[in-house]
Amino acid sequence: MLVIVAFGITALLVEIGVRWNFYRESGTSGLAQMHLYRGIARAWKHRGPAGVELNRLAWEATYTERGVEVPPVGPREGYWAERIRPQQYPCGDLDACERTQTIPLLVTIDGRGFQHVGGGLDAFPRLLFVGGSVAFGAYASTVETAYFTALFRLLQDEFPGLGISILARNGSVGLEDFESYALRGSEVQPDMVVFVNGLNDLMNRPGKSPDEGLRKYRRSVRLAAQLGHLQQVSMVFAMQPFLGGKLHKTPLERRLLDLTIDNYEEVINPWYRRMAAEAEMLAKQGEAVFFDYSDLLADEEPTTFADQWHFSDVGHTLFAKALAHDLAPLLRSIVEAGQETPSQ
Repeated sequence: MLVIVAFGITALLVEIGVRWNFYRESGTSGLAQMHLYRGIARAWKHRGPAGVELNRLAWEATYTERGVEVPPVGPREGYWAERIRPQQYPCGDLDACERTQTIPLLVTIDGRGFQHVGGGLDAFPRLLFVGGSVAFGAYASTVETAYFTALFRLLQDEFPGLGISILARNGSVGLEDFESYALRGSEVQPDMVVFVNGLNDLMNRPGKSPDEGLRKYRRSVRLAAQLGHLQQVSMVFAMQPFLGGKLHKTPLERRLLDLTIDNYEEVINPWYRRMAAEAEMLAKQGEAVFFDYSDLLADEEPTTFADQWHFSDVGHTLFAKALAHDLAPLLRSIVEAGQETPSQ
């Protein structure tokens, strides 16, 4: 009993000491001002649109600010992927994949969790995209405006046998993307695999430090590069575009970041840059290819993002053009190698 009383007195003395030091430095008026300022900051921060409403306003602004009519149905998968929920659990050896469904003109996901465009099972070359919602093609208005369909149109004249498949799940992180490819993606026998990811490893780990996200992303890159080398499949790592890298953020985009995390650019941007640098280094060591698209949309003046990850049709078009430019030489090499005969 005496031990408990002594412990309680010690704790009380420590508390009194801390409070006395604070009051000595700031005074009661300083304390009151501090709470007042914090209260005003919180109230101002949450004043106005938030949540799905803010997401919708930003997505629509990506059209209206460019003088383009807003597509009536919203993003093809719905705001916050509402139209395609729930995900399929379980999904074979995978923890989850997007469930089988067809929504005309918007989404077609087959029984194995894939989306496809272009050639059938005998397509050559076969390009496979793996990742989270950005790789899925989220926030395009239709399947025709999604980056992978736009990419197919840009490449099909040069590669008439091209087939593009997408194995992606909303919210996945790097190691889950690697598992998706290792356990299921190889079923389509791709000639090239493009991992479009990165940001989820920093932002979709509640309570985890950015350093842990970086380490796990680094591991996923290393594993994928080694597997590609063993399978003789070309591996490409692509850092996805993100709002933090946009130079001119509109008021809607500024609010999107302010409601995501305090001081977003100071906290997240340096980690994302570091992740890109390490991914590039590891890709080179693992005989893979790296492209950094994090700042792809940096120079856009109007609203371009609907949240920190997702961009509408204008972003999908620019993403497809960048991919076509970077992937075409790699695809040419694959086609040329496939056309060689043993005598050559």
